[in-house]
Order: sequence, then structure tokens, then C-alpha cells
Amino acid sequence: AKTARQVMAGLKALADRTQGQLPASGLELLGKTQMLLGKHADALKSFEAALAKDGQSLDLQINVGAAKLTVGDVDGALKLLRGVWKAGMDQLEERTRSALFRNLSSAESKGGRPLVALQLRRQWLKQHPTAVPVKRALQWAQQGLQSSESDGAFRKESLLLLKQLRAELANDKGVMQALADALEAAGEYREAALLYRELLK
Repeated sequence: AKTARQVMAGLKALADRTQGQLPASGLELLGKTQMLLGKHADALKSFEAALAKDGQSLDLQINVGAAKLTVGDVDGALKLLRGVWKAGMDQLEERTRSALFRNLSSAESKGGRPLVALQLRRQWLKQHPTAVPVKRALQWAQQGLQSSESDGAFRKESLLLLKQLRAELANDKGVMQALADALEAAGEYREAALLYRELLK
């Protein structure tokens, strides 16, 4: 927060010298400092002003989408973030891809599409295994396993997420325990037994 306030002061001084006209990059930085300080509505205005100056920037589109999400405009966030998603992931840098996965999955979840959100999160972890703390990923899986959706798709996706975590974190006992319990609940007793046996070593 202290650094954010220092950056904000520097940007204000720059704006004073340029008749209040910051470039898109300056407005984007201002928006980021405002987000860090909890000034979400102000951040949204800054990001939108930056996007007005550089409408082709995918980074700015993601930032505006994320800011809309923080002020409760889920539909607006989804429209922007889905647009970036449809434009194609190949042209995005790793950091930008991760930001898109994070914000789009949150927007889909808040928009009432938890299965889509979980599918996005599994893709996110597949591409960026260290982007999310293991504890958070396990929470996502548990939510799906406890779902009452009749078709079982949510629970199936959660089991796939746990198997993916297991492949990436072979020695993590928390992941092993969660996967063993999920396999047992799904009736995959042999695989569950093998994991339980490994946990007891």
C-alpha cells in the first residue's frame, strides 16, 4: 500500500505537468495502484480511460473486466473477458494468460456457471501448475465433489482436477488424501486403496 501511494503521487505530479493527460500506460498504472488501495470504482474509471486510448490492448481489456468484477458488474466483466478468450490464447504472454484464467473463472463462477469456472481453473493449472496455491486448488475440487448437480459433471471435473494435481505433486499428502477419498466415493476402490496404502507408508 505504501508503494502504491508513492506511485500514485508520482503519477499525479506527472499529470500536473501534462495538463492532466496521462498516456494509456500511466492510466493503467494508476488503476493498478487504486485497486491495491481498495478504490475499485476509481480503478475501473482509470482502466476504462486507458482502454479508450488503446482499445486493442488485451491487457487493458482484462484489467477492465477484472475491475468490473470487483464493483459487481458480472455481466460487463463476462462480456469483456469472454471476448479476450475468443480472440485466442496463443497471442497472450504467460502472465496475461494467467490473469485471464483467474478473472474469467471468477466471473463465470459469480455468473452462475460453476462447472465452466472449474473447467477453466483445471486448464489454468494445467498450463501454469504453480499459479495457484495447492490449498486453493483443493478447495475448488472439494466444492465440486460436494455439488448436488444431478448429472455428476461437476464431481467428474473435480476428480479430474485432483488427478491432475496428483500428477504434478506426486508427494503431496494432502492431494493424495483428497484424491483417495474422491476415488472411494466414486466407486473406484482399487485406485483408492493403492493411494491409501501409499499414505500409510
